[in-house]
Amino acid sequence: MNYKIESGVPFPLVRQKYPFTDMQVGDCMSIPPEEFRAARAAAYAYARRTPPKKFAVRRSYDGKCRIWRIA
Repeated sequence: MNYKIESGVPFPLVRQKYPFTDMQVGDCMSIPPEEFRAARAAAYAYARRTPPKKFAVRRSYDGKCRIWRIA
């Protein structure tokens, strides 16, 4: 087989559903309640890949869900 070697091709950026990279300590964002589990898993995975960042994901009494950056 012959393979063509190319250079100068940009590497595709990682697509993120949630803007964790833009968040500073103390920031929070609201998410739809139906995305609670997915958002919690995404925040946990992002925090494990980028220590010392930490996040808290909580449901509030008014039915909204929020993600806070705590470290």
